[in-house]
Amino acid sequence: MIIGKKHYWLLQLFGWGCFFLWHIFGAWSFDKMSVPEERLLMIQRAAGFSILGLLMTHSLRIVLLKLKVLSKKASTQIWIFLALTLLTSCVAVLWK
Repeated sequence: MIIGKKHYWLLQLFGWGCFFLWHIFGAWSFDKMSVPEERLLMIQRAAGFSILGLLMTHSLRIVLLKLKVLSKKASTQIWIFLALTLLTSCVAVLWK
């Protein structure tokens, strides 16, 4: 299933929501939320990183399902996971 199941999406939203809140908390603790312009910039950055992370991890999930990685030997899985994670990271950096 490409779109995913209910629990998958709930956990994705929870995880990336926590990531967003952690960045907002970090900005607040370093006093970057007192000036309205800086506050807007911090919220935009945190939201952008969260959305990009959600898109990239979901893309990675689609590729893993298409390649049927979990049905392969454990040693092969490790190499595929490492290669795909590196590729996903590079795409995310270039996308930015």
